[in-house]
Amino acid sequence: MPAESSNRIVRSIEISAAPLLLAWFLVLVLPLVGSLLAIDYFIAEYAFFAEPGEIDKARQRIEDCRSLLVTENFLTSRIFLLENMELPAESQTPDKLQQAIDRTVFGRSLTSVFFDATGSKLTLKSFRPADLKRQLPPAALFRKQVQTLTKYNYLANSNAEPLEDPEAQRNALQLQQMFKTIAPVFIRPGQVVKNYSVEFGGEIFFAWFEFKKAQAGQRGCLAVIRGCDLAWPEILRDIKQKHPAFNLTLKTSSIQRAIDYPSQFFCGIKRQKDKIVITAPADQRFIRSWLHKSGNRLDQSSPEFSIPFIEYHLSAESFQHNFQKIRKNLGLAAKALIMLSLIQLMHMLLFGINLNISFKRRILASVMLVSLFPFAFLSIGFYLHQQYDAFLARMNMLQHVEISLVQTNNELKQFMAQLESTFIAFARKIDKALFYDEEAVRKLFKEMDAKLPLSAVALHRPAETIATEFPDRISPGSQNSTVSFVERFMPRRTLSLLLEKEITRERQDIVMVAGTAIKNAAIAESMSSNGKLYYVDQTQSVIWYSTIKLYDESDPEMPFIGLLGGKFEAGPILDAYLKQISIAASDFCETYGDYTIKYAFLPTERTGARRIWAGSGFKDEASIKKMARLESSETLIETDRAGNISYLISRYNHNIPHVAVALVTSDLRSSSYLPAVGSLLIYLCLVFYLVGLLLERFFVAPVMMLARSAEQIARGNDVWNLALPTGDEFEELNNSFSELVVGLQQRNMLRDYVSEDAISQIESSETKDMAPGGEYIEATIIFAALRNYAGLTADFTPEQTVELINRFITSGDNLVKKHGGTIDKIIDNTLMLVFRESETQTDSHALRAVRTALELAAEMHQQSLDIYAGIASGTVISGRIGSYSGKLDFTVIGDQVNLAARLKSEAVDSASGLIISGSTMRQLKGAGRVNFLRRCSLKGKSREYNIYELYELR
Repeated sequence: MPAESSNRIVRSIEISAAPLLLAWFLVLVLPLVGSLLAIDYFIAEYAFFAEPGEIDKARQRIEDCRSLLVTENFLTSRIFLLENMELPAESQTPDKLQQAIDRTVFGRSLTSVFFDATGSKLTLKSFRPADLKRQLPPAALFRKQVQTLTKYNYLANSNAEPLEDPEAQRNALQLQQMFKTIAPVFIRPGQVVKNYSVEFGGEIFFAWFEFKKAQAGQRGCLAVIRGCDLAWPEILRDIKQKHPAFNLTLKTSSIQRAIDYPSQFFCGIKRQKDKIVITAPADQRFIRSWLHKSGNRLDQSSPEFSIPFIEYHLSAESFQHNFQKIRKNLGLAAKALIMLSLIQLMHMLLFGINLNISFKRRILASVMLVSLFPFAFLSIGFYLHQQYDAFLARMNMLQHVEISLVQTNNELKQFMAQLESTFIAFARKIDKALFYDEEAVRKLFKEMDAKLPLSAVALHRPAETIATEFPDRISPGSQNSTVSFVERFMPRRTLSLLLEKEITRERQDIVMVAGTAIKNAAIAESMSSNGKLYYVDQTQSVIWYSTIKLYDESDPEMPFIGLLGGKFEAGPILDAYLKQISIAASDFCETYGDYTIKYAFLPTERTGARRIWAGSGFKDEASIKKMARLESSETLIETDRAGNISYLISRYNHNIPHVAVALVTSDLRSSSYLPAVGSLLIYLCLVFYLVGLLLERFFVAPVMMLARSAEQIARGNDVWNLALPTGDEFEELNNSFSELVVGLQQRNMLRDYVSEDAISQIESSETKDMAPGGEYIEATIIFAALRNYAGLTADFTPEQTVELINRFITSGDNLVKKHGGTIDKIIDNTLMLVFRESETQTDSHALRAVRTALELAAEMHQQSLDIYAGIASGTVISGRIGSYSGKLDFTVIGDQVNLAARLKSEAVDSASGLIISGSTMRQLKGAGRVNFLRRCSLKGKSREYNIYELYELR
């Protein structure tokens, strides 16, 4: 056996079979089996609860597919691609542009009218099918239509309403005449409009779009497309690309068979082994287009019909947890682990447990055994808890959004009631004097305009009516003849009825117009309103009126004198209301837990002109705009390509027409990652606690013994007397510490008596041979001493003299280390400083030496002491000087050393106290300000030297 292993435990411990089997079952088998059962239960429960949600998502995608199958909706979805079209430079021609448009819409455009930036230059590209007998309209007939629509620039102004243009009706009738459609063609920019034309082959579509970047010199295009010219196989492939689970299936039947066997047109859910098939009927508009092939007639020679249905194949994996994919592998891994552990168990029973293993293996084995059980159950338990928390958070979030939208709707009703009370309050300000003062009435109307979102207000007096309209709050649709009749004639009729002294029993809401009795509820409403808002259904947009009877309160009998009427539209009311609600203060955005909720309120076609109110909040979000176009109350769930789920909740208000939409987003990956990290940290804390108990016995105790011994060395003990006969790595570590202490003691002793250069020489020596020897090097030598040392210390005590010398030596030692030199010798009050040439220093040895001398002189001068020094540079011998068998000294010798010592003597009487040799001055290369002192001979030197007095560095 090796010597280093002699003290290890090599005997085996014998354990009876029953405890070992019980430990194996509790620590390994039970956690594994329990974990797999828990995973199976979780997977089944997850699929059970996730299936309804996935089916709801599938139904939403089916609705999207059903919408895209309607030709005008599909073409409208391609408008975005047309607007962002960019042709290569070599394809910037009208013909290439026409081909690109046809490829985008999967068909052939019957007529494409391209127009330039001003709309004045038109370029016509036509396709004449073989079945078309009529002549296509020339480009000139489209000029008025193009000029009308180009001025709105719908890409830059999303609130443009070209349908309210006075020319819109005339242009629609002209297009009807040009293409012989059954109804006027009202072009909507950025949308596709459908119509029918018998002479042009059935369904015909009109698309107006403008390019965001001009193509082939064209700003946009008015495209006319026949439904029968579209390539439906390509359209279906495009829809399937967006929704891979979508399929279009045909069910063949006759009318009589469909009546007798309606089950063949089954729509619902069918469960198969690996998927769920959802069958839904297609949109009636698509079915008609399919059966008629977008034409006028049903060309059907057979009594059998092929009715299209939508099938959506929902894979079972879509509502199964990710664990389902690795469940089989987990089972195989568990079986393999149990078999291997069983083999190891049999080995232990036959041969015992061998403890002849290292500390690292003991710790790893202990951690694996201890962590298996809690890891299996805690990880599953916390994951389930996290999933349940996410479910509750989602339910609470949806409930919070629902409450917020309902509360906003209720507050809107309160706002309407507040408008009524404010309008009544203004009416009470009208007395008899003000009633007949037109200037005062106009002033009151101005005050009402500042406080109320009025579209118009009128004071009806017996002889005349004073009215004021606010054009910025009036929709063009509310100015037709019927509305004018209601607003002007009916109040006068109500006023005349209220002024009658005798009440007849005839119906008061009947008006004779041109000899015809017309019933108008506005008369009855205005007579009973007295400030309450009432709705008049005479236009597409919603209008409310309020009528208040005015009385002369100065007369005790309070006779009736007139009416005050107000007109309110939905747009101005919503605009005023949404500016003062609470969520407007937070820019229509709030955070609820891990969810970010964005609110938007958008108008409908019944709200009024968009120039009055185009919406509030995040109205420009693409998903919100898409949701608002449904004009219904729904909740949709969308998932993007990154896997992030967003919720769209819309609520349609019929009374005050608008759509409130909430967009809820959350980064599911981050929200699921953080709880997982928390669970892992909790698990690791538990494992660390158990590992700590093991480390206390196998690791902490020996380490603490080493630490206490090291602390004794730090306190001055020079003997490492710790013995650790453990036979493992700790014994080797203890021996290394013992050798380390001896080496540190020797090195510390050397540093007190030997220069840094000597220590560096010893450390760099590759052998133990320290015989005398040296080498030539370039260096700068300084001999520096205190000026008037004898006079200063004449009356000093020994302690004072030593304190003075120590201050001088300490200052020199700090500065010489700072500039990369060493103190070679201390001779009485003289320091011999050596600056060797070094590759690690950027400055030369002469410059570092001169800088040290100047700083030392300045520092000693601050202490009221002066120094004088000689400095010489050149080649010296550096090495170990001394006896082969006795004392050695690591120093430098040579002429430059002697020269520096002689220069020190010359510096005693100099002004600066610093004398340098000519070689030092040359090596400074002009960096020092010196003064040529004289040329003189020095003691012990056969030739004369130029000596210079050093003042400072430049």
